[in-house]
Amino acid sequence: MRVLCAILFFTLFFSFFVYAQQDSIIKTNSHPYLKYFELNEEQWDAWNTMDSTWSKDYFKSCLAENGLRLNCEDCENAYLTVKFDIDSTGIIKNFSNVKSNICGSEIPLKLEKSFMYYFLNIQFPTILRGLKIEVTIGNGLKC
Repeated sequence: MRVLCAILFFTLFFSFFVYAQQDSIIKTNSHPYLKYFELNEEQWDAWNTMDSTWSKDYFKSCLAENGLRLNCEDCENAYLTVKFDIDSTGIIKNFSNVKSNICGSEIPLKLEKSFMYYFLNIQFPTILRGLKIEVTIGNGLKC
C-alpha cells in the first residue's frame, strides 16, 4: 500500500511539474512582442519620442517620394504595423511587416523601405534595447 501511495504521489507531482513547465512555455511563446501600449512609462516615452521624430521629419517625405499624399478622397491611411527585434546594442536585428494600409492597399516594397530607413539606421535608447516590440508607424485621417 505504501509503495502504491508513493507511486501515486510521485506521478501526480511530476505531472504537475511537467504541466507547469508547458504552461510557462506556451505563455512565453504566445506573446513574445510587446505592443507599444504595453510598454512601461519610460519605454513608452522613449518610443514616443522616436515615433514623433519620424512622423515630423520623415513621414511626409516618405509619402512624397512615393507619389502619395493623405486626403479624404482616395488616401485616408498610410501606416505600417511592424515587429522589431531590438538587440542589446540598440540596433534592429529583425523586423517583419504585420499589416499595412496605404491608401486602401498593402504597402509597396519601396515605401516599406522608406518607412523603415530611419528606424534601421538609428540606435534605439537603452531602455528599449533587448526588447521585441510591435508598433504602428504612419497615420490616418479622420474624414
